[in-house]
Amino acid sequence: MKNLAVKIPSASPSTNEANKRTMRYCIPIVIEYLNVMDDRHMIHIVLEFIYVLCFDEVLRRDMYNEYNLDLKMRDLITSDTEGLKKIISDLRRLKSHLESDE
Repeated sequence: MKNLAVKIPSASPSTNEANKRTMRYCIPIVIEYLNVMDDRHMIHIVLEFIYVLCFDEVLRRDMYNEYNLDLKMRDLITSDTEGLKKIISDLRRLKSHLESDE
């Protein structure tokens, strides 16, 4: 899923945006996955997918506002002291950077 959402070099920008937007149907499942999955490696992969989706303003807004991604990340970081800290801090930094550019 992450590969479908990332930029395809030969595709037009509108195609790349359409790829990301299509992933919006997966967001509820992906966020719920963070609640039920205990495997740190799988959670890391899901967070990488979320990282890619964050570049789309609409998807980012939905993930953070409608699906409370901030709360999910807070829960993950308090339950796992080392394994997920870097990707979660990267996600937070990306969100701040993208929102400051808008």
